[in-house]
Amino acid sequence: MRNVVIVLSIMSKTNKYCYMCNKEGISKEHVPPRCFFPEKKDIRPSEDYRKNLITVPSCEEHNSGKSDDDSYLLAVITAHYQNNPLSKRHYSKKIKRALTKDKGLQGVIVNNFKSIKINGKEFFAIETDHERIINQFKKIGLALYYHEKKKKWTGTVRAFTPNILWKNNSVNSQLQDLAEFVDSGIQYMTKEGENEDVFYYLKYFDEKSNGAFFKLVFFKGFEAWIDLR
Repeated sequence: MRNVVIVLSIMSKTNKYCYMCNKEGISKEHVPPRCFFPEKKDIRPSEDYRKNLITVPSCEEHNSGKSDDDSYLLAVITAHYQNNPLSKRHYSKKIKRALTKDKGLQGVIVNNFKSIKINGKEFFAIETDHERIINQFKKIGLALYYHEKKKKWTGTVRAFTPNILWKNNSVNSQLQDLAEFVDSGIQYMTKEGENEDVFYYLKYFDEKSNGAFFKLVFFKGFEAWIDLR
């Protein structure tokens, strides 16, 4: 019996390296972050948006070390005007509490509100840190790859979203073209996620290159695409 315990211990240790680096995975990282999924106190008694959440092993740096980025990404995504009603409820409770407690987040979000016009209609918008957001999507893509393949991705990672306006209109135009291309390939992708009102993803794996493509959908409105090749 001792030999069995020793073998299981070794197997457990070798399978728990961080999804992002070679450090030991001492905690579990939720994918996407746990804060995206409403707590019981913020929803109706009949609702449950934390069913079988995806987790991957993570080191301290790549888990709790990015909590500020998680809150920022959630604030940006839940503010998106095309999201479902749950997103608006989440923003009115979770995000408002965070803005009250976190003066740094409050400064980043509130101080960057402005009015813009899209197709002649006026909207309130947040001027965002695009690089910060894209880096967060890359991490989610790497975590999903680890979850699916049980190993780290070591190749190139690219992330895109059509739901953030870039100052360069040609970039916005290219993203819309890419959106049409992604939608044309949905038939070849598999859908995953048990809390789809909050988050689900579509996946496609290229067996030749071992690469992958993920379409992430948050609150049935905000999208991001991850290209691993």
